[in-house]
Amino acid sequence: MLQSIETLLSRVREPFLKSFGPSARIIRVEAHGEDIRGLAICPGKIVRFVLKAQSRRLHLSNMLTITSNSDIKKRLKYH
Repeated sequence: MLQSIETLLSRVREPFLKSFGPSARIIRVEAHGEDIRGLAICPGKIVRFVLKAQSRRLHLSNMLTITSNSDIKKRLKYH
């Protein structure tokens, strides 16, 4: 079933904003069967998401996490 981008965004927006707040931005959405998949930019990371149609649950995986220079230095001290 073909759906517009606006329709897909409206289905994803509420659960996504509950998880990440208003500063998160959805940059890509696409339908895969009844599920909706996409990419988003959130504070400090880029995430991939899947909104499962049956459960209406948002499944997330980090694609890239951005850390500050001081965090990197702390991690290097402990290795």
